[in-house]
Amino acid sequence: MAARIAPRPTHFLSIPLGQLHAGLRAQVTEFRDQVDEAHLPIVVAPPRIHFTLGVMNLDPHRPESRTVDEALSLLRELPTRLALPETAPIVPLDLLDVLKRNGPRRAHVLHIGPQEAGNDSLISLFNNVHAIFREEGFITETRPLKLHMTLMNTNFNRPRKGRTQPFSFDVVRLGAQALGVVNELADEFTFPQTMSWGAYEASSLHIMGSYGPDGAYVSLGNVPLSRQSA
Repeated sequence: MAARIAPRPTHFLSIPLGQLHAGLRAQVTEFRDQVDEAHLPIVVAPPRIHFTLGVMNLDPHRPESRTVDEALSLLRELPTRLALPETAPIVPLDLLDVLKRNGPRRAHVLHIGPQEAGNDSLISLFNNVHAIFREEGFITETRPLKLHMTLMNTNFNRPRKGRTQPFSFDVVRLGAQALGVVNELADEFTFPQTMSWGAYEASSLHIMGSYGPDGAYVSLGNVPLSRQSA
């Protein structure tokens, strides 16, 4: 019997820092300016950089799928189901790492995010959001949440035929200064790396799906992530 193929996600839970903060968009733009032209198609567009707290299939053409309205209803319940902080959480962007390695010095995904150490309450809050949507059947993935924002992904430039090609760590090194990498001049440029892009307020959580005319994701609804704004 053939294995059942999971339906493709149509929507996701997002903290859209790229849309909320012009300063972060400027930092992504500076990094893009330092990457060679051949790799620009795999670098995220500045307005799209975001944290994903879970992906969902809300396809109205699939009878077994949950609906957008149901997901929005659960989203609106979150302030009563979570122990929200008094003020909006602040997310430091001080870790640079890769996923889907291909050999010792190549990978398919470059991402940024907070160090785990010292950010227990922040990571716990986002894990709890993920857990609620998983327990209610909206998120079907079983792997634990990894808090990160994708900066480069070879899937952004997937060929019609064949496989995507991994990027070399040396490509990232070209933009190391823009990333605020601490040891950019080290003989062996590898990962993870400590970086310095400051810290940003994560004021709201959104459900998103398609792109808008400006290339940014479209929010279908959002809730605040602090008691002060709830």
